[in-house]
Amino acid sequence: MFRHLRIATDGSPLSEHAARKAIDLAKSLGARVTAVTASLPYAAFTADYVMVSDTEDTYSRECRSRLSNISP
Repeated sequence: MFRHLRIATDGSPLSEHAARKAIDLAKSLGARVTAVTASLPYAAFTADYVMVSDTEDTYSRECRSRLSNISP
């Protein structure tokens, strides 16, 4: 039926649950999987730099960490 599934996730618990179900479906069908993740771009709007709690590097590390925690 399906030969290739594209799974989109935003890192939320609900999308992770859906991704796991989609992977199970792909396994049962012998289909290939392409995963796509989406996240909001880093943006800091403040009048005082002391109010910024995360740097762009911290944000990028957190995004990569979330991606590595998604296991098939």
